[in-house]
Amino acid sequence: MEFDGTMEILRPVDKVMEFVSNSRNVVEALPGLESSEVKDDTHLSVRVKMGTSFIKGKFNMDLEIERKEDNVLEVKGKGKGSGSSLEIRITARIMPIDSGRCRIDWAATAQVGGAIASIGSRFIQASAKSYLAEFIENVKEKLESS
Repeated sequence: MEFDGTMEILRPVDKVMEFVSNSRNVVEALPGLESSEVKDDTHLSVRVKMGTSFIKGKFNMDLEIERKEDNVLEVKGKGKGSGSSLEIRITARIMPIDSGRCRIDWAATAQVGGAIASIGSRFIQASAKSYLAEFIENVKEKLESS
């Protein structure tokens, strides 16, 4: 599955990079977060509850947050739960609009295997899109209120 989008943030690029480079800030924006353990500046483990309607599961995931180049951030994760596996990669490019605003262009890929994958790609895609949208909105909210 592939997703992408753009959002505008009412903060300058350097403040956004500072915020998203802190793994705790990124983790706290995850919908359904049940627990987290920061291992170092770039690696962490989380337990999240995901799903919609009657199909929900808990995933244990290992995440890596890496600053790839100027104003580019990548989050990679692998996890298992509820008889399924999940692998994600989110890349965000942060570009200035003016001195107080910036734009984030992001792209995400996700691969699901196991029991959840057997439900049907349209249902999984809609659920994943909703989860990503909530995560992105949470990041934006936290950034603009900080």
